[in-house]
Amino acid sequence: MKIKLNGVAETLLITLNARAKDYKSPKSVLHDKKSFEIASQLDYDFKKFDTAWASYYGILARAYIMDEEVKKFIEKYPDCIIVSIGCGLDTRFERVDNGKITWYNLDLPEVIENRKLFFKEK
Repeated sequence: MKIKLNGVAETLLITLNARAKDYKSPKSVLHDKKSFEIASQLDYDFKKFDTAWASYYGILARAYIMDEEVKKFIEKYPDCIIVSIGCGLDTRFERVDNGKITWYNLDLPEVIENRKLFFKEK
């Protein structure tokens, strides 16, 4: 499947690729199956990101730390509202949902349109 992204919106593929690659790793940090499924459906040459190993580890570290902080917040406020600004094709909601939170994803219009191809609104 091809998706149309221009400029800054295309950078969401960098973080998606890192999470998808991590899922395939025997030492996966995030265990993010949804990102792997999305990346597998896209007609895109992700190989151009293969040389950016420092970026790959930075993306995973940031995602892991943010997941842990969001989980702590949800534990303290189980019925909270969370707004993810610049969400791209992020799958954090799937990784941290407790079944009670309300989650809003905000991004550029073209990004939100592409999100609709992979995520159902809840």
